[in-house]
Amino acid sequence: KDQIVTLNNKEDRFLRDAASEMSRLYDKKLILDNRTYNKNSIKDKIEEARIISDTEINEAKETLYMEITDKVGMISYDLFKRPEDFLDEVNKVLGSISEEKSIVELPVGEEYMYLEAGIHLHKPGEKCKFCGNLVSEERYLAIKKYFDADEVKAIKKEVDRMKEKIGEAISSLQEIKLDFNDLQEPYKEKIGVQTRLLRAEITKALNGFQTIKEVLEKKNQFEKINPIILVEEVDYSIYIDKINEDIISFNNKIDNLNAEKIQARNILELHHIAIYISEDKYQDIQRKKRELGIDIIKLDEEIKEFKSEIDIIKDSIRNIENNINEFIRETQSTEK
Repeated sequence: KDQIVTLNNKEDRFLRDAASEMSRLYDKKLILDNRTYNKNSIKDKIEEARIISDTEINEAKETLYMEITDKVGMISYDLFKRPEDFLDEVNKVLGSISEEKSIVELPVGEEYMYLEAGIHLHKPGEKCKFCGNLVSEERYLAIKKYFDADEVKAIKKEVDRMKEKIGEAISSLQEIKLDFNDLQEPYKEKIGVQTRLLRAEITKALNGFQTIKEVLEKKNQFEKINPIILVEEVDYSIYIDKINEDIISFNNKIDNLNAEKIQARNILELHHIAIYISEDKYQDIQRKKRELGIDIIKLDEEIKEFKSEIDIIKDSIRNIENNINEFIRETQSTEK
């Protein structure tokens, strides 16, 4: 009996220490009520205890540390413009040429652009604001007639329209905010990887649009420009789809976080109980119990049965004593 008591006391101390340590695990997030968690809390779950994998541990820990926050909005494709989607239209404009002929020779390249942009700033007889030469009336009227021609105007209008569209596409990309600071781990890290790849794709697109913009700046109405061929194709979809997939997963996690936290705590608690009871110290106590051949539960039942039998014997003794006393009283009464 003394050996049993000693072993039980050792087991209780071991489990009491284990309960104390477990109540401090994961920044005290594992056990909700540390004050009531004790050796009996562990004893009640020993049969359920099991070691889990590192993957399961990490997933449960991540859930344990997550906090309920607002959901995160998904990425829309609307702002993500691709230069490839503008190429057919741009190349058509670059290949257009006016049949309108100027009676005076016109410059090409940048000088043409200066001429086109500055014609309204000049008057016949004045000095040119760019080169300082005198502007003759004949030359002025010839150049103005050329730029006022419907066909020339139409090509210029198309070039300007495409410049505007390309500018809007560039602005759209520059305004994209890939801010996921409200996300929690592990989603923040996973989406962070995809975000960096998506930003690289945006940079690639901006470079493509910049190339188109520079070529359009050189376009004039009487000179064809070879079609633009972009070396690198832009593809946002793989990154946007993956980010949105992770955002959906995060939002679903937030919706069910309270229930998942309960499950995570239970899984981790059973895991750590399994670790504690697998320690040599605890196993040594159990081995010594087995060597004594003592089943504590069975012993308690036997003690109860023994006490019950003692109570029956005591009742029998009291009955016998009562009968003896009754017999004595009857005998004494007869003698009188």
